[in-house]
Amino acid sequence: MRFRNSEAISLVLCALLLRCIVGMAQRPCRSTVFVTVLDPNTNQPIDGLTASDFHPKFRGRELPIRALGSSPSGRRIVFVLDRSGSMTHASDEAPFGHYDPNSLEKLALGDALSNVPTSDSVAFLSFAGQSSSHTGFMQPAVALERMPETLKWNTEGKENRSRTALWDNLDAALRMLLPYKSGDLIVVISDGGDNLSKLPEGTVRDELLYANVPIVAMIVPPPLSAPHPLFDGLLTLLDLVKATGGGARIAGSPTGGIDPEVVLPVRPGQLIRLLAHQYELEVDAPSVGKPERWQIGVGPLESGKKVRLLYRRNLLPCASLR
Repeated sequence: MRFRNSEAISLVLCALLLRCIVGMAQRPCRSTVFVTVLDPNTNQPIDGLTASDFHPKFRGRELPIRALGSSPSGRRIVFVLDRSGSMTHASDEAPFGHYDPNSLEKLALGDALSNVPTSDSVAFLSFAGQSSSHTGFMQPAVALERMPETLKWNTEGKENRSRTALWDNLDAALRMLLPYKSGDLIVVISDGGDNLSKLPEGTVRDELLYANVPIVAMIVPPPLSAPHPLFDGLLTLLDLVKATGGGARIAGSPTGGIDPEVVLPVRPGQLIRLLAHQYELEVDAPSVGKPERWQIGVGPLESGKKVRLLYRRNLLPCASLR
């Protein structure tokens, strides 16, 4: 069977195009992830590791490590403050007596701000109901001075003060960081409740993953237990923290049923200080069409220590990486 010249040329071009497509699909892309390595017994960071100590894997295959760096300096941190009724109203009807989430939020914020490095910058986003208020970025010392003023913000006299739009405001905090920079971070202080957001949690999760912005949560737990919408919100917030590679601290004693993997029994300020001990891991990863689970391991260490790792739990498509 004979082909005309035009048909032969078309077949050759198609074959070359197919080869290019297959080559692009197989070509690795660089994926950068921040990893915090902790001693599970003391919750203290483990420093001094080398690239050979890390073992990222995808679908059972170990991925090559291109570079290992230290935590970036000059971070931008957005503090997202839940000022809805469940966070600002004290109660004497809690199962364990007097419950004052507003005081707990104040203590957590003050301790966290006091431990932000001077090279970083801080902004506030406060929200309640359908209202919110945000600041520009400022030095940590200035933010600490403005903390009392920030915590006075409320929506008294406005509708839906008892309503909470946590996911929408996490999305708003992410927009405050545009254009994204390495080391960007969102710290949320909330009980995890949400009964007003237009955006679903899954959408916000994907946006945070693609932006490579972890969530650090300082959770003021509701005086309730499962099953309850507020308690369910707390668990959903913890899932978001784990997925993005952040860490969490829960005021008081952790409640039964909470995943201990990302909840650290440390003060808010200690949680902030862990960021200075992150490793920035650059990996050659296969191209994927959608976020997929991967694993990062460490060891075996010469000390024989086991470790706890905080890192982004999904490998992302190359086109989405910044």
